[in-house]
Parts: sequence; C-alpha cells; structure tokens
Amino acid sequence: MLIRSEGLAESMSRYLIRRIEDSQTIVVHPHTEIVALEGDDHLERVRWRDTQSGLVETHDVQHMFVMMGAVPNTRWVAGCLALDPRGFIKTGPDLSRDDLAGAHWPLARAPHLL
Repeated sequence: MLIRSEGLAESMSRYLIRRIEDSQTIVVHPHTEIVALEGDDHLERVRWRDTQSGLVETHDVQHMFVMMGAVPNTRWVAGCLALDPRGFIKTGPDLSRDDLAGAHWPLARAPHLL
C-alpha cells in the first residue's frame, strides 16, 4: 500500500488501520509516490519513489486500485452505477436486489466484491 503522506491516521479509522497493520499480506509504504506505470497491452510494472530518500523501486504489478481522497466524485456516473447515500459506488454485497434488478444483472450468482 503506497501512501503519499506520513501514514493513514489522518484519513482512516483506527479500526481499518489496525486491520491493515495486522495483515501479513499488506506492506505499507509511507512517503511514497508512483512515478511510472509500465506495460504494453496491460499493466505489467509500477515504479514508485520514496519521497524522503529519493529511492526509486520497480515492481511487477498487474493490478492496481487507486484511492484519492475520501470524498467521492461520482456525480458523473449517477444513473449508470448504483451509489450509496454518501455517493460511493456500491459493489458486491452492498448491492441490493433492487440495485441488481435495475441494472438487469444477468447472472444467477451475486456480483463479486469489486
């Protein structure tokens, strides 16, 4: 997890921070910014820089989730995607039966998490 600031405390609940800290599979990189996304037909590598040391690292990465801030800018998808009352896009188990019916969900199974 790359974080441009000192850490997660200013923008995330303590409960979520604790879950991240307790995870064996998440490594937090504070003071870090992405400097390049590389690949031909799809994402293959990400280069990031530690803004304190200047060290640039390259890692093989095929998937990336970007979160920029905690205030959603989703007005432009209203009517196309299901939004919760705060404007966040509803996914997976957050989608109600009415949401799925309105979207003409074609599969017998529920949508995956994201």
